[in-house]
Amino acid sequence: MSITVPNGQQHILATWKDDNLWFENYDPQTNTCHFNEYSKGNLLQGKVTLKNCSPIALQQSVQSGTH
Repeated sequence: MSITVPNGQQHILATWKDDNLWFENYDPQTNTCHFNEYSKGNLLQGKVTLKNCSPIALQQSVQSGTH
């Protein structure tokens, strides 16, 4: 399986739940976090969007210069 982070978004995390891969990306232009679930075969199963996300860990890494 190969998944590409969309242009303009920043990858935050990825985790497996059973046979499905969940990953989270952040879009700084819209301040939204996008959770996407993929099953085997790279088939999109579900998507959740968080508005006004402002991820703290990402903000801290940018401020400290580690991002």
